Amino acid sequence: LLASMVPALVGLLGSLLFEAVATLSPSPAVSIAAATCPNDYAQISPVVYDCSANGKSQDAKYLALAGKTENVFTIPAGVVNFEISLNSESSSSKLDLIVLGENSRKIVETRSGIINDSKTSGIDGTLQISYSGSKAVPETVTLTGTTSSPLTVQVKSTDVYPDVVTFTYKYSQVQDCASAKLVSCKKVQPLAVRQDVVDWSIWVRHQYDGDIKAAWRDLAGPMLEAGSQGGVVPAFKWSYVWDAWPLSRSQGTSWQEVFTYIGDSKGFVTELDFARAFESSRVQAAAKQCMSNLLQNYGGSQSAAWQAVQLEAGQSQMLKNCSQATGASEAALRDLMFNLDGQTTLSKEEFQVQLDQLNVCPKGFYRSSPIVFHCHQTVGRTKFYVRSRMTETLANIPQGMMDMRIGIVADQDADLLLKDPASNTWVAKWDNGIVNQKQLTGTYKGVNLLFSGDRDKSAASSLVEEFIQMTGTLGESLRAEVNNFATDDATVMVSYSWSGIQGVCPTVPAGCTAFDELRASDALKRFSSWVAKTFGSSETAWKKLCSPLADSGSKHTEHMMQGVPFHAWQGVWEQWPSHDGDGVSWQEAFHLADTNSDSVVSQSEFAKVYESHAARDLLKNLLSQVGEQSDGETAWLALRPVNGHVSSQQWRQVVEDFAQDGRLPGGLHSCTPLKKM
Repeated sequence: LLASMVPALVGLLGSLLFEAVATLSPSPAVSIAAATCPNDYAQISPVVYDCSANGKSQDAKYLALAGKTENVFTIPAGVVNFEISLNSESSSSKLDLIVLGENSRKIVETRSGIINDSKTSGIDGTLQISYSGSKAVPETVTLTGTTSSPLTVQVKSTDVYPDVVTFTYKYSQVQDCASAKLVSCKKVQPLAVRQDVVDWSIWVRHQYDGDIKAAWRDLAGPMLEAGSQGGVVPAFKWSYVWDAWPLSRSQGTSWQEVFTYIGDSKGFVTELDFARAFESSRVQAAAKQCMSNLLQNYGGSQSAAWQAVQLEAGQSQMLKNCSQATGASEAALRDLMFNLDGQTTLSKEEFQVQLDQLNVCPKGFYRSSPIVFHCHQTVGRTKFYVRSRMTETLANIPQGMMDMRIGIVADQDADLLLKDPASNTWVAKWDNGIVNQKQLTGTYKGVNLLFSGDRDKSAASSLVEEFIQMTGTLGESLRAEVNNFATDDATVMVSYSWSGIQGVCPTVPAGCTAFDELRASDALKRFSSWVAKTFGSSETAWKKLCSPLADSGSKHTEHMMQGVPFHAWQGVWEQWPSHDGDGVSWQEAFHLADTNSDSVVSQSEFAKVYESHAARDLLKNLLSQVGEQSDGETAWLALRPVNGHVSSQQWRQVVEDFAQDGRLPGGLHSCTPLKKM
């Protein structure tokens, strides 16, 4: 009920906030901060440290979100005589400054800090601290001396509306100019940021039923300032727009990075920028379909597909074909697929990124895991099916993974676990892992661990969110598992990323297994026989077996290719009573059924599966009758082989002659005609 009311509630609140916040912004011009970070970096802090500004008073804007306590900026070690004051544009604001030391020790805090409303001055280590008290306007903190370790400055809001804040600050000196300047910056990972924007796009399109104007009005409207391109959202107000997404804080990407990506480093986001981001999930789905078509056109050969598009002419033709097939514009496709490196042409790395969306394994191998571990930098999303009251293996993470992050989102009680099977050690587990719900950081086998904690829920939704970050190079193979405590089966959304794999890149990625096509084909045909006997027609079988599991897009996924996705095929395959009789897994069956390798079994592909038992019966009948009426050598010569081979066209004619007329190779007729095919 609450979920269905969100758009209306956001709209109502948005209009109220527009009136409340608009009165707080007296300047008619957009607030654009000067660029302070190097290229490829995003400014993540309103306060910056520049030796050319020693002793100068500086101002910075900040939006304090309603009812939240946020880390706003860091004061690095080596800053001398730092002063900060907080001014709100609202006369009735309820904001407080907090200064934290190492291990979140409260140095300045209104009630429980070393310095507080009752004790407004004192010494902490090398610093003489003076505090105005929380009731003062402006609220001010002065640190006299040199910081010996980094300090964190927070703003705590107990207000029901967001507050526009101006920080006025200065410092006498910064000892390490280059390092201090980068404290306010973060290197942008375009691939990770783009994926998060696509995920946000799925949510916002679902919430507003595809209405861009309504989404812009409700989410951005209260934050708009006047600009040369109409109403725009300046950098410091973008947090309000991004924070409306329930998963905004679980993705590992800051709102500042997203702002830099969507606004193309302009310093503000226009309605056109917003619209492009709004549509990005549809463009991504179109790009995925196009890559599937391209790969199919070249027989599944990734190298042949790249050969066809590595030159600009081939890329232009690919975009044209893609646009015609999906309805997405060539410009939108180019912007999403080609622009990760800032260039207008498709690089081999960008081609590989698009190919990764399909989780394709090399020829002769099938995808046996939700995650395929490529050696290059990878960011992706997938779904994983977990039966009720069960713990299921999500992925076997290979040794050598660098800077890996893995997370889950579920709509019921699920937990992400990490285990070292070699030593039987729980690396991450809610109660007794090296990192757990009470100890969120740790180290193991060469990596620094950060755990979100058990059942990290978003305050704005019922979704369960958990993640594990492994910084460094993993020195041991680990197993990721998902535990489903609930009484119902669950489908969890899995996010993953890594910067690479150390060492020699294997020819076959982890997550791919050698494919026995003959064995899998035989199993699929016997499955086909059961389906035909049980349901009577392909249409009925699809409706009963597949339709409940088919994915046509939701608030967490967007597909242009409708059908049963990889994670859900297990639910189709395991309805067959003999599914585990010969050891053929549902992943192998999916690999055979998904003939175009787009990670979805469509209704037409399922129809081919349904008919496969009849093809087997026809072939068996054809060969047995050839054997009864002539010797094998005579029948073979009747096929008119060329250089010892029969072409697919010749074979097609043989099958059609037999199926339609009962005619055998050489002109003989079947003694026992097959039922009409």
